Amino acid sequence: MLPCYDGNGIFLSIGNIAADPKIGLLFMDFERPRRLRVQGLARLDESAARDAIPGALFLVRVAPLHIFVNCPRYVHKYTRAETSKYVPDEDGSAPLAQWKRLQIVHDSLSPVDQAAAESAGFISLEEYEAKVEAGDVDCGPHVCCWPLEMLLLEAKNVRSCITEVVFADDAVACSGSNPDRSAS
Repeated sequence: MLPCYDGNGIFLSIGNIAADPKIGLLFMDFERPRRLRVQGLARLDESAARDAIPGALFLVRVAPLHIFVNCPRYVHKYTRAETSKYVPDEDGSAPLAQWKRLQIVHDSLSPVDQAAAESAGFISLEEYEAKVEAGDVDCGPHVCCWPLEMLLLEAKNVRSCITEVVFADDAVACSGSNPDRSAS
């Protein structure tokens, strides 16, 4: 089971699962380094079970067909420095992603995010870039919606969206920041 969190609001992965349940997942542990591949059939679960995971919009349940270790020799070793502030807290709250404050994406946001962006105030692309450079990063909307200048900006910051994978005795759990756990 994987939670689906608010990411870029486009829900491409969720739409793909609804159209074709075949999925492939690659879990990476950057601290050890290790990789695990899972191929299976996914289904969306919009039941109240998602309430057990703060901030989850949906659950994706996976029936594994094949699970195998994948060679980690080219995985660069990283150490987790801190938890992203965008990880939902115990009640599911998370700060508004900075990219949602860009007026150029305002019309594509949900009404709730539009109201939050209006309340927080809009920022310019230059202000967003300064926030990214200062380390206040989030992964912005899906690239198909971005103007060229945003694509160029995000290309410099693609390494900021890394998923943490925890290996237990016989299970794998995936966690990370709001964009990291995004379904899109």
